[in-house]
Amino acid sequence: MYQVNFEEFGSKVDVLDELYGAVGKGTFKIAIVGEARMNLLLQRDDFIVQQIGIYFRDTYDFNTTSTFEQMFPLGVWSKSRLLPKAETAVYMLMYNARNMSKIAEMFPSLVPVFNEDFRRYQKHHQTGGDFVVYSDVMWTKAPRGMEIPIPW
Repeated sequence: MYQVNFEEFGSKVDVLDELYGAVGKGTFKIAIVGEARMNLLLQRDDFIVQQIGIYFRDTYDFNTTSTFEQMFPLGVWSKSRLLPKAETAVYMLMYNARNMSKIAEMFPSLVPVFNEDFRRYQKHHQTGGDFVVYSDVMWTKAPRGMEIPIPW
């Protein structure tokens, strides 16, 4: 298997749905399986693609401490809910303006969670860590005639 391409996805301004809630930003990768053959007609080596695989890779490292990260946390949570992005933006405008009384009135029991909060939890409980997630590979048979010249 050889990874040949990738597509990054996700943005802080995406709609809050199941994918964004679980992943945020990640990478779809494309892999190929096949065999190398000598193309006698063209006098070159070709790679004949037999299968194409698509899989997902993401890292959870909780390292970012940028100004942008301080404006937009991992989320604004309570024990019972997570704020949607539009409400998170309103919350964070008030948070960054230090308007805590208005936050308490409009968003009782909700708090922003930042990367540093996760790090503090890790240190205090001596548990948790960074990790990489890979999905299963979704394989599909390549269309007939997918031949790639090998540049050696």
